[in-house]
Formats: sequence, structure tokens, C-alpha cells
Amino acid sequence: MKKLFTIVLICWLVIPFEQPALSQPFTMDAIKSYPFPTGLTASASGSKIAWALDEEGKRNVYVAEGPDFAPRKITNYNSDDGQEITSLSISADGKMVVYERGGDHGSNWDDEVIVNPTFSPTPLKVQIWSVSFGGGEPKLLSDGHGPVISPKSDVVVFEKGNQLWSVPIDGSFAAKTLFTARGSNGSAEFSPDGSRIVFVSSRGDHSFIGVYTNADTPINWIAPSFNRDRSPRWSPDGSKLVFIRMMVQVEHRLLY
Repeated sequence: MKKLFTIVLICWLVIPFEQPALSQPFTMDAIKSYPFPTGLTASASGSKIAWALDEEGKRNVYVAEGPDFAPRKITNYNSDDGQEITSLSISADGKMVVYERGGDHGSNWDDEVIVNPTFSPTPLKVQIWSVSFGGGEPKLLSDGHGPVISPKSDVVVFEKGNQLWSVPIDGSFAAKTLFTARGSNGSAEFSPDGSRIVFVSSRGDHSFIGVYTNADTPINWIAPSFNRDRSPRWSPDGSKLVFIRMMVQVEHRLLY
């Protein structure tokens, strides 16, 4: 009886069952058309979310709102043109979605490098856009990358030409530079109350952490040195900053 049970068990394991789903044709078109979501982000309250969805190369912004979180497409890019959608964020009041379109993020070269896989004769750009969470026509805010929305939901700060710029989130006015500083300035982060901006100023072999307040207040450089300072973050009450300092190895040379 034990031997018979063993034979039955082996047959049960070896003989395949019919699986209609696996018998369906497996094609390259099916692989390439599989939707690919990226960049999931949430509002400050967590009741609203947004993400980018690549469907057959056509990249668009989708949103959803609790409690049912039914997906809605709020952009209408209908070409497989290779233009990524990144840096998605929702304003603190939940009314606007800001995103960056273009570039090649996650690659081994500059994110600002223009991507043109369709060989379009029209120059492509890396640009920052905003669109209402409820839907509507997206508004071009400016060329640039790395957008950050103010906690006050009124302006967007971004990087362009190694400087930091600002623009109203609704695009009602043209973008303008916040300040001019040496080096490459970026990695902006608003303080919790939106009154100050911390950023990184890279000077080649070293970098500083700076705090910008307004046009009338000098930039405050935080413990400047000849090391590489990066990744600044505010404390929840905005009274302190934390950042990473990478010590630079100095090569000592004798002068003759």
C-alpha cells in the first residue's frame, strides 16, 4: 500500500496539469507593451498619490485619491518619444502636481542631457511642468530640472545653468534666479515653514552647504571647509540641519 501511494504521488508531481494561461503566445509586442509605473509619490496628508506610467513608450502622469484610489490620467502625451517623466511631487495643499519631462535620469551621464531617440529635427528640452490634480492642460514652468515645491504650495525651486531658480507653481510669472553663486548649485530643500532653502554648492574638489533666506539676507554657509558636504536635511521644526561630510584626502607635496 505504501509503495502504491508513492507511485501515485510521483505521477501527480510529474504529469503536468493543463494551464491555459501558459499556452497563450509569448511575443515581443506583449513584452514591450507591458505597462511600467515609476515615481510614486504622495501628498503631505497621504490621501492623494501620483505616479508616471509608461504604456508602450507613451509616458503620462496618473493620480488617485482616497478612499477608493481610482486611477486617473491627467496628461496626454501620445508619442513614444523617449521623454522620461521624473521628479513627481504633489503640492502641500494637494491642488497641483509638478513633474520634469525629458532627460535620462538614472543613467551614467548628466540628467540634463537631452534624449532624442526619434531623431526629431525640433530641439528637445528638459522641462518642468505643473498640472492641476483635478486635471486640465499642463503648464510649462521653465527649462530646468530637479523641481522642489515650497511647503506654502506657491512656488517651485529648480536647477538651471548651475544656479537655483524659482517660478510660481501656476506659471503666472516667468522664472527667475534666486541668487548667483560660484560653482554648481543644487539639491535644494525648503525649511518646514517654507521661509528658507538649504542647498549644496559644489566647487569641484569640495562643496559647501548654504542657506538662502531672501534677496536682502546674505547666504549663510554652514561650517564651510575643504571637504565634500552633501545631502542636507532640515529637522522637523526647522531649527537644525543635518548633512553628510566626506573628508577629502589631501596630498602633501614638497616645494623645491
